[in-house]
Amino acid sequence: MKTTDVPFLRQEPMAEKSTPSTSPSTAPKAAASSLAPAAESSDAAVHQLLAEREAARLNDDGDAVKDVDKRLADLGYMAG
Repeated sequence: MKTTDVPFLRQEPMAEKSTPSTSPSTAPKAAASSLAPAAESSDAAVHQLLAEREAARLNDDGDAVKDVDKRLADLGYMAG
């Protein structure tokens, strides 16, 4: 049996996907790597703060990100 006989195995040209441009404010790589120890924490409050930080970052809310970073620092986890 040829692969062209099976509809889902046919090699059809895929449409080119446009890659969204990311502004520097929405892609902080250094902060993500420095928060790795926080992600390893078993403390639910730390994970709640990480979720709040990510939501604020995705909404481009710099003030909220700074606020969450301060609260994470109070718990011993430094961002950036």
